[in-house]
Amino acid sequence: MRITIISVLIFVTPVVCKAQSSHTVSSVCKEVSLQWKLGSTSCKGDRLKLVQLFQNARPDSISKNYLFNTLGKPNIIQRYSVGYPINKNYVQFIYYIYKDDCPEINVEGKAIGFVFDELETNFIRIEDHDYCG
Repeated sequence: MRITIISVLIFVTPVVCKAQSSHTVSSVCKEVSLQWKLGSTSCKGDRLKLVQLFQNARPDSISKNYLFNTLGKPNIIQRYSVGYPINKNYVQFIYYIYKDDCPEINVEGKAIGFVFDELETNFIRIEDHDYCG
């Protein structure tokens, strides 16, 4: 009995603590807003570190307007459908991690996408992309 309780404390406590301490997508947007916008005018790949914050963030309820206000307008807006016979439609707002006319940058070809439902009201997930351009 004592070993069971100790085992639960050792394995469950770090997972619970991590889940409670991780940031939400909306809090990361707010936190990185200024740096993200400044990174769009440089070729240094400054956004690469900021993207790691998004990858570790918990999804929460953000709006399209909130995303645009904090990160600026996306580089690409992509609409697509998934599934047969019942199609689900999605809209993805894709941001380049770096300025696309800097071909010699070290982080070449990376982008991040924020996926919403077809009405652009419900945030669903974040996706990573390789960019060829």
